[in-house]
Amino acid sequence: MVLGVVLARLGAVVRGVLGMPMGAVRVVGGLLVMSALVVLGGLTVMLRGVLVMLGSLVVVIGTLMLVGHGGVLWFVFPIR
Repeated sequence: MVLGVVLARLGAVVRGVLGMPMGAVRVVGGLLVMSALVVLGGLTVMLRGVLVMLGSLVVVIGTLMLVGHGGVLWFVFPIR
């Protein structure tokens, strides 16, 4: 019964698409392209944020390693 309902809905969608004029298809295609560009733009912003966080993590780990080995004091007050 569930499969019959899903196939009936698919048939209704196919009939609706076949009845759509060609000009409307171009409009829908343009909207799909615009939404795809928005999604890709959001992904690039998210990727940039992840890279910034990883870069900050590298700086923090490097600083902790310098402090742990006494490296910061050695740079500020070198022993002669």
